[in-house]
Amino acid sequence: MPENGAGPAIKVAVYAALTYDIISATNSSPQTTEINAAVRAETLMKWVKIGLLQAALFAIIGIALDNERWPPALGSGLAGLLLWYQYEHAKQAGLEKPGPPSEVYGGFGAPGQQGTTQNPEPENEPEFEYQPNTFAELPGMA
Repeated sequence: MPENGAGPAIKVAVYAALTYDIISATNSSPQTTEINAAVRAETLMKWVKIGLLQAALFAIIGIALDNERWPPALGSGLAGLLLWYQYEHAKQAGLEKPGPPSEVYGGFGAPGQQGTTQNPEPENEPEFEYQPNTFAELPGMA
């Protein structure tokens, strides 16, 4: 590692980024947690805990393998604390002031049965407007 002190800084950043990456792989965003907390707070936070446990496992491996034990501990620990606070805040905000959810609730099942994931009032859905999906379809771009 470089003699100018960048070595520990890089290690802290790597372990913080690893923690954020693991949470990204196991969780929806804090915004999604806030929007859907009224119905799914328990399961949303379950996955935050699972992600943080996975990140802790990698931190423990880093602490065990690195001669400088503090950079992996600091990077993973600080990122984990910040992420926990972020998701916990999102959950509380969503429970205190629930807004319109981004999901259709009710579980799985065939349309028309209890537990369906379909909107029970499809006639109230807005009309779909065609949106060009390539530049060639945009006016003046052909």
